[in-house]
Amino acid sequence: MCEIANKVEIWAKCGDDFFYGLEGEKKDYELAVSFYEKAMKEKHPRATFMFGLCKELGRGVEKDKEHAEVLYDMASGYGNKDAQKRITTGKVVVPPPPSRGYENGDEDTEMMNWKII
Repeated sequence: MCEIANKVEIWAKCGDDFFYGLEGEKKDYELAVSFYEKAMKEKHPRATFMFGLCKELGRGVEKDKEHAEVLYDMASGYGNKDAQKRITTGKVVVPPPPSRGYENGDEDTEMMNWKII
């Protein structure tokens, strides 16, 4: 189980690297989506939220607001605070890149740091 958990966290972090252009990677939303989707299938909270965000914005995947809302609900159920804020505010927002100590979307991202679209 530990080995699987490590893979899932790596997939989520790779998604972030390509979404935000971190760790020397160029922004590539299609690659970000592929990693987020893998981690989402294993119920990773942040990856599920970020996959929903990509669906809502049409970044790297076909735009689908209804599916995005389902993904936000799932991520919120997994405890992701960004998804909970998205649902509560109703605003499309891009949270700042996570710190490398960030695990499973449990960092309390201040709303004022979000980029409102």
